[in-house]
Amino acid sequence: MRKVLLFAIFFSLCSCSPEPEEIPPTADLLLNRVSQHLRKFTEAEPNSLEYFEAIFQIRFAIDDYRNRYHDNESEKVSDLLHAELSASNLNALYDAFERIYLWERLPTAAELELMVERGAIATPPEYQMVRSQPLRSTIHSADRIFVYEGYLRAWDVRDFDYESLSYEGQAFILPKHQIKADGIIQVSDLLGTEHFLKDFRGDKACGGFSADYMVEWDFEGSPVRVMICNGCHEIIITYRDLWFKHDFAEGKATEIKQRMAQFDRRRTEMREAIDPEKKGLSEEEKAEIRAAMKGEK
Repeated sequence: MRKVLLFAIFFSLCSCSPEPEEIPPTADLLLNRVSQHLRKFTEAEPNSLEYFEAIFQIRFAIDDYRNRYHDNESEKVSDLLHAELSASNLNALYDAFERIYLWERLPTAAELELMVERGAIATPPEYQMVRSQPLRSTIHSADRIFVYEGYLRAWDVRDFDYESLSYEGQAFILPKHQIKADGIIQVSDLLGTEHFLKDFRGDKACGGFSADYMVEWDFEGSPVRVMICNGCHEIIITYRDLWFKHDFAEGKATEIKQRMAQFDRRRTEMREAIDPEKKGLSEEEKAEIRAAMKGEK
């Protein structure tokens, strides 16, 4: 059943359906390019290098076509392009290749590098989002998802006596919290789709990556961990020997912060202790809160 939808789309690509008027002349080139890679995909041994390469190449082809016309053509042409993609079922194909059922296992870091050498995948930092998609999409099939709170500031590790986990040079407060059903939808959409993230474009002049949260779920017996930095507007994803870094998408920083703020527990306590004016606390009350957090009498 894994390839039923793809075969249906493949045959629709090859069928002679009516074309919208004034289609960009290069649309046929895209259809031919995607059809070639789709043939390779359907003929390849599942989970082989050729299988993975075909998936990436289809995503690259449609991404490249969309970006080219979005950047360089008028809105009218962009509308026509969208109509062409829809008429050819390429939007459905693109969505299908984001779904986890296509990824019976993940390509390893060594396989990704080999695909780079073979020219199937562009080298970093280009297309990092596409390269991390198989890993990020595993969140949709996770049985449980957890979140760790990070410290507000690096030196808060010393000021507050919380039990901590150190990971990748970052400190997170224990225990971790299991995300409930309503939060799972929001976090899965944030990390498992293309709407909130983009390719990493370089270090920021913000003092360095300092994680505010870490989201964690299990895949094949190992944790997938996503660290989120609200200051740098970046995330870091790790899994076994895989490591990716992405930026927040334009205009999404506020929404990402709002979605993650629902998990604040200790961070709220720290915020109130550090800035008592926000809650109308006196200096004595602030000192009492800090003493309580450190277990002092």
